[in-house]
Formats: sequence, structure tokens, C-alpha cells
Amino acid sequence: MDALRAETGTLELADAALAGADADAVAEARATLGLDRGRLNVPRPAHKRGPVAEPGSRRAEVLAVVKANRGIEARAIAAKVGIASTHVYGPLKKLADAGEVIKKGREWLAAPE
Repeated sequence: MDALRAETGTLELADAALAGADADAVAEARATLGLDRGRLNVPRPAHKRGPVAEPGSRRAEVLAVVKANRGIEARAIAAKVGIASTHVYGPLKKLADAGEVIKKGREWLAAPE
């Protein structure tokens, strides 16, 4: 309800400004509504973020999946690890740069030991 009241007040301020209301009336309305420099003094909701993996743990998980599933595609690796498919390419690149996995077309293979 407070958000609706604040939005109504903001619209009334805009209407008054467009209608040429005096500056004192606009300033008083802004103070009443709790507006500061054009923004509502309402706390923003905290960004909800999922759990953060330990450094290097994704690479270990990805490597284990590649070793267990010869010729697996990145999308399937991501599904088995439980991450978004776009997040699997970083660990795969680092593993490939280290010579631990090899990419053949769309498939990923464990490098021979």
C-alpha cells in the first residue's frame, strides 16, 4: 500500500510540475512523500544469489564428469554437475589449457594420462 501511495504522490508531483505549480508547493509535497533527489527512500531488496563454489571445485567436478563419460557434450556436463550450460565453458577451457581434456567437435574427452 505504501508503494501505491508513493507512486500516486510521484504522479501528483509530476502533474503539478507540468501545470506550473510553485516551487514551495512541490518542495512541500516532496518532503511529505519522503522523496530525496527524485528517488523514493525505500530500501531495495537484496540480490538473491545462489551458493558460490570454492575456487577450482567446478574444474574438479567437470573433469570427473568428462572422465566418467567419454565424448560428452558441454550441455550434458553442465546438467550432470548441476550448473547452467554457459557456466561450464570456463572450467572446460581451463582444463583444456592445462591439457587435462581435449575437445573433438562438440565432444569433450579426458586427455590420455
